[in-house]
This record gives sequence, structure tokens and C-alpha cells, in this order.
Amino acid sequence: MEKPLSNQRVTTSAEREKWETEFNDYITPQIKNINETATNYRKKLSEARNKNQKGNLIESEINQTLVMDQRYRSENLPNLWRTIGMISFNSFRAYYMSDTTRNNDYPFLSVFLKYTQELELLEHLLPIVKFVQILHSKLGYQLARQTAGEMTFRKFIELNSGGNKEIFNSLKTAFDDFKLGWNTVISLVDRYQLPDNKPTIKDDSPVVLGLVEQKDSGIYLCAILYHLVNIQNKFLQEVIEIPPGTCKSLKFLDEPSFGFGSSISKTKPETPNGYCLQSMYLDQ
Repeated sequence: MEKPLSNQRVTTSAEREKWETEFNDYITPQIKNINETATNYRKKLSEARNKNQKGNLIESEINQTLVMDQRYRSENLPNLWRTIGMISFNSFRAYYMSDTTRNNDYPFLSVFLKYTQELELLEHLLPIVKFVQILHSKLGYQLARQTAGEMTFRKFIELNSGGNKEIFNSLKTAFDDFKLGWNTVISLVDRYQLPDNKPTIKDDSPVVLGLVEQKDSGIYLCAILYHLVNIQNKFLQEVIEIPPGTCKSLKFLDEPSFGFGSSISKTKPETPNGYCLQSMYLDQ
């Protein structure tokens, strides 16, 4: 890559036109064949690295670790090639929020960014429901409350695996996902006026904690499920309040595309403003 134009003060239109011509002559060959330019650039990086194993001038400029005086800055304009910043979700959020007009241009993003931290918790909803359904299918109406309070999750897995390693691993994986979800969410739950010392799930915890019942030990699970479902419903409620046709990201909701008629869900094809959403309920 040829040496870039030096920094210079332009005071007249003639000087400006001259600089623009020189800049065009410099930059045009670089962008004419971007693959060739990239290949040549990699070659120069490799050559510089081979000459100096401790680092090289080009990489130092890009990473902004090179000590540069004012003369060097004026002659080489290193800021043209510097790293602008780290790409991250937080930088994207800051960019979006820096201009309030983006709320009107991209309304779904506004809602998403509002709930982004809470939405991360929803990954635990399905694993919790899945393991609760396993418990219900194996123990529902078959186990006395006292026995459920004495049987541990470890014992439940051992009894229901029947010595089959594959079944054991499947139940253990489902339980581990359930345990992770419970322990992540329980401290955030404030429904039902739960005590401060909310129980965490361990292998030797009683299975009664995994049975849905709005009293005694079952109230913790109900509170967790309500907390997660409420997050999802609040998010969706604000989404469907976005007027149809104003957000391209929601165009797929303009027409029904769900498999209605599922035996485990009930559907409501249209919201008041015209969006087609599928409503799902936990069947006990």
C-alpha cells in the first residue's frame, strides 16, 4: 500500500480540488480490486511480522499501541486506519439510544432493548416446564405428599431409570437444566410474598418442589413459572401495540403461519390490532 496523503490545511477552492484529485488517485487503485488489496495488505503484514517478531509497525498503528508524535500524525494520518471501537451489544444499544428518532424508525428494537435482560431468563422456561411434566407423568396422583417430601431428585432419577444408562442420562440432563433454571430465577421472584430464604435446588432436594401446587412447597414453582410467563407476556403486549405496517420486523405476524389445532395449546389467531399470534397455555 502506497504512502497515504500527508495532512495539510486547505484554504482555497483550488487547493481543495487539488487535494481531492490526489486523494482520488490514491484511493481508486486500492478499491478497484478489493481482494487484491487485501492480499497485498496481508503480505505486508506477514513481511513486517517476519522482520520483527516482537511486533510490527502496521499492527501497532491499527491497535493504537504505537508511540506517535505530532509530525508522524500529520504525515501518515494513522487515525484513518485505527480501530474505531469494539463491536458489542452495549455499543449497539448506545448507538441506537443516541438518536431518539430511531424509536419511531425501529419500534421493535426499542421494545427489545427495554426487556433484553429479562428476556434472557426465558431460556429457562422450557427446561423447567419439561422436567415438571416428567415429574407429573411419573408421580402425579401416585405419590403421597409426605413421600414426595422425603424422596429426593436423585432418588427419583435412579428409580425411574431402571438401571438403563441412556434413560438415566436423559433424566439427569433434564434435571440439571431444571435446576439451573430454578436457581437462576428464584432470587428474582417476588410473587406470593415468598420468604427471603428461598430454596435452591440440589440433587438431594425433595421432589415436592417440582410439583405444581399453589400452596406449601409448590408455591415456589408456581411463582417461578408466573415470573417467566409474565416477562414474556409483557414483552409481547408491548410488541403487539406497535401499529401494523410501521415495523418491517413484524411483517411476518401480519398473516397466520402457525400450526393451529395442536393438542397441547389453544390459539388466538388475531390480536385487536390485527397481528396473528399463537397463545399457549400450560395444560396440567
